[in-house]
Amino acid sequence: MELIIVIALSQDVICGTIPRVGKGKWLQELIENNISFSDKNVGPIQILIGADISGKLMTGGVKLLASGPAAIETKLRWTVFGKNGMPKISDNSTLLVTTMLNKKH
Repeated sequence: MELIIVIALSQDVICGTIPRVGKGKWLQELIENNISFSDKNVGPIQILIGADISGKLMTGGVKLLASGPAAIETKLRWTVFGKNGMPKISDNSTLLVTTMLNKKH
C-alpha cells in the first residue's frame, strides 16, 4: 500500500450547500457494475480534495455509464463524476468552486 502525505488546512465551512444526489438510471448502472454507492446522507462537505492530490488517489479504474456520469476508482473507493440528471434550476445559476492555497513563506 502506497503512503500519501497530505498537508491539510482547517476551515469551518468549506463550500456552500450541495444538493442531494438525485436518483436516476446511473444509480442502477452502478449496482450492475458492482460499484457500491456509500454517500447517501445529506450533510456538510467535510473535506475538499484538490486536483494536486486527487490524481494521486486514482487507481486507473474507470466505468463510463451510459446515462452520462463516469465512475472513477480511487484509493478512497469509487467516485462519480458528471451530470446526475437533476433538473436544471436556472440558466443564471452558477456554482463556482475556488481553491485557495495558503502557504507560509
